[in-house]
Amino acid sequence: MIRIFVITMLATIGISSCDASKEVDPLFYKISEADSTWCMDEIVSEILEEATKRQKVAEDMITRSIHHHYYPREIFTIQVNSIDNVLVNRCIDTCDVVESVFEYFMYNRNVTNAEMIKRSVDPSLEGFSCPFYNNFERKEIEKKIQEASLELVQVKRIIDDDPSLVRYSESKVEEWRLRLRALDIIRRKSLEEISAQAKIHFLYQKSSPKSKEVLNQIAFAFYQMRNFECLKYFNEMYLSLYDRAQRKKRKIDLDKLEALKVLHPASIFSANINDKRAWQGVTPIPQ
Repeated sequence: MIRIFVITMLATIGISSCDASKEVDPLFYKISEADSTWCMDEIVSEILEEATKRQKVAEDMITRSIHHHYYPREIFTIQVNSIDNVLVNRCIDTCDVVESVFEYFMYNRNVTNAEMIKRSVDPSLEGFSCPFYNNFERKEIEKKIQEASLELVQVKRIIDDDPSLVRYSESKVEEWRLRLRALDIIRRKSLEEISAQAKIHFLYQKSSPKSKEVLNQIAFAFYQMRNFECLKYFNEMYLSLYDRAQRKKRKIDLDKLEALKVLHPASIFSANINDKRAWQGVTPIPQ
């Protein structure tokens, strides 16, 4: 499974070099090598922009003490130290950053519910330290929407001087509504979504030229996760879907992209290693 990103890129090259068949699905797009490069740059940029927005919202909640327990247990730490070594989970890593991130998030992707329960309570089992997946059925999502909506009403009644709390409560309602729309798009009985606690914590030296390169690799790993789901649910590559969505602006394609974001949100916390807040909830990594 962790090799899927290699297969994906080879498939992209294959698409660009093959003749179009008269019998192909009319929704299929033949992507040139130049378009593939442009699309990938745009995808990586959007993932990083999405991650920045999510981080700002979370930091606002922490600053205002609205959500005291935001920092999660499931943190995968990547650091670029002062001599440009890349450390993955406190160890100098020689393997590909993309592969490491992909494997961490996807390790428990296809385990059964019974196996997930075993792994979640037994530290000796492989996969215990990797995030698990939630399986939200329609009734549960609808119930969560009702609960979040009721909470929002109560917040608006009580809180008058802190609009950030209202915005936070509104965002929780919207998150559950997005889950419901995603469930409709993938047309399954349940929504298999990565744990909301799963985060990449990226610590960097501000002056390091390698930091941007590593951050792009992390974002590319999130593309690969979404590509996995895109192949599973929509039987096409994320790159093809994204390209078509940009060209045609069809609602169905845009909805599919949003559904994939729900399954694998860009959960990347970036922080300067010299910022004390960067260490909150994280074991310091040696230089």
